[in-house]
Amino acid sequence: MNELHAQIISRQQAKEKCISHYFTGKPCAYGGVGVRRTSNGDCKCVNCLSIEAKRKLKYRALNSESVSAYKKSYNYKNRERDLRRSREYHLKNRESIIKKMRENCKITKKLRNANNAKRRANRIDRTLCYDNDLTEFVLQEAYAQADDLESLMGFKFHVDHMVPLQGKSVSGLHYWANLQVIPQWLNISKRNRLIYTEPFSWISNCL
Repeated sequence: MNELHAQIISRQQAKEKCISHYFTGKPCAYGGVGVRRTSNGDCKCVNCLSIEAKRKLKYRALNSESVSAYKKSYNYKNRERDLRRSREYHLKNRESIIKKMRENCKITKKLRNANNAKRRANRIDRTLCYDNDLTEFVLQEAYAQADDLESLMGFKFHVDHMVPLQGKSVSGLHYWANLQVIPQWLNISKRNRLIYTEPFSWISNCL
C-alpha cells in the first residue's frame, strides 16, 4: 500500500472490513509514517519493522557465533520450562492435535501415492502431457476414494490402470480415463494382463 495514497482508517474499522493493514496518517511510536498491521495492532509501522528486520539480519550475520551460542545457552537454561509448557499444551489440545495429525497424514499419503504413480508413469514415458492437470486431479481423488473404501469395506484398494502401462501386447497411457479403483487382491492378481479394462468390469469377480 502506498502511504501517500493510503486511506486513513482506524484499526477497528480495518478489522470490521477485514483489511490486513490500516493507516492513521500519524507517526508510529518509532517515528515512521506508514501502514500498520491490523492483526496485532503493532505500534511500529511496516517501514520501521522492515528497517528493524534488516538491522537484525545484519547483526546476526556479523555475530553468528555469539548468537548461536546465546541460543544454545538460552534453550539449555529453559528446557524444563519449555518441556512443561509443551506437555501442558498437548494435554489441553490433545483431541485437536490428533485430528490435525490424522488429516495431515491422509493428505500426505494421498499426495505421496499420486506422486509415486506419476513418477512411475514418467519413467516409462506413458504420460499424456496435454491433459496432465485433469489427470493429476483425478489421480488424487482416486487415492482418496481408495482410502474411503478401505475404511468402509475393511480391506485395501488400489488405483489401477485399466489398460496396463506395460502390457505385453498393448500398453496403456497414464491419463484420467484409464484410471480405476479396485480391490488390492484383484490388482495384484491382474498384473499386466488385459483384464478389467472397462469401468466396473472387476465387480463381477467380487460377487
